[in-house]
Amino acid sequence: MALETDAMVPMLETALRGAGVLPRGAIAEIAARRDPTFTSASYHVAVRYRGDAPPDAPRALLLKRHHAHAGAREVALYRLARREEHAPLPLLPCYEATYDPDTGASRLLLADLAGSHRPVATTARLMAGEAMPSRQTLRRLLRALACFHAHWWNDPRLGSDDTPFELHPWYGSAALFEATAQRWRREWRQFRGSVGAGIPHSWAARYERALDRLPQLWERYLAPRIEERRFLALAHGNATFAAFLAPRAAGRGPLPNGGHSRVYLVDLEAVCASFAAFDLATLLPTFWTPAQQQLSTGYALRHYHRALLAQGVRGYTLRQLHDDYRLMRYLLRFDAVSNALQGASESYWRVKMGNLLGGQRPAA
Repeated sequence: MALETDAMVPMLETALRGAGVLPRGAIAEIAARRDPTFTSASYHVAVRYRGDAPPDAPRALLLKRHHAHAGAREVALYRLARREEHAPLPLLPCYEATYDPDTGASRLLLADLAGSHRPVATTARLMAGEAMPSRQTLRRLLRALACFHAHWWNDPRLGSDDTPFELHPWYGSAALFEATAQRWRREWRQFRGSVGAGIPHSWAARYERALDRLPQLWERYLAPRIEERRFLALAHGNATFAAFLAPRAAGRGPLPNGGHSRVYLVDLEAVCASFAAFDLATLLPTFWTPAQQQLSTGYALRHYHRALLAQGVRGYTLRQLHDDYRLMRYLLRFDAVSNALQGASESYWRVKMGNLLGGQRPAA
């Protein structure tokens, strides 16, 4: 949908006044450009004020618009976070979060950090196998992820019907997991008969074994945790390196709460109650080669676990994290099959599939 800048001015003024950042003055004009790096219809909006607008009124905004209910979870999360401002969550400052359940339209108005931050890795770099950040950057984004997970760790609302606390649709219940397993079996047959006919025999054999073991995974690993709501958190749901904004070498312009030095999570449309390791299994192996994984996965999991404990999580051992990571990675291999059937390029799903299979021991 095209952004009509003239029509947006009253909406932006209302949102900024409601957020308390424009108590006086008015918007003189705006300039907007589409941002191709976000998954929604997102725009960078430069704002110029008139009158006696405060000097610290935001001059750079990020406007995210969704339709067909795609933004419902992210809006719910930002609304929730705004009520818990005492917590230093790694989320962009939010000025408005609206969602219409009847039309499915949603809108988020966030601080635009493009002048001081950038994605840890772009989609092109992920595809090229270049998503190996420096150890310093890796530590910072893992601390941000641990902060996000720890805030809702074992929260009694996890698993409720309120967005974003619903359980992950793959394994939210025995019935959901069985439906997911049936879908994966159908997709596998379709994949093998079409775009995946030429994959290595060893890959196909591992998928066949994995499909056979799905009932055991539910009974032995998933059911106890899901039914007891034990060691669960809110998960980002699509935490690739592109979903983290890290500081540039030299940022421009002030940000609230020391924001220059922070790492932020973005594109939270898939947020839900889940295993925290779901995000780690999305982040680390999906676009890391087996050699890169061997070099850095153990280091990353240890650092994440230390960060989790530093945030107050208790009773969750490093061994449990490793077990959860293996389990989530085991399940995520089927996401590559779904991607292929949904029209992803072979260069995308084949790389993802190979990385998720590479060097992995079965979880059951």
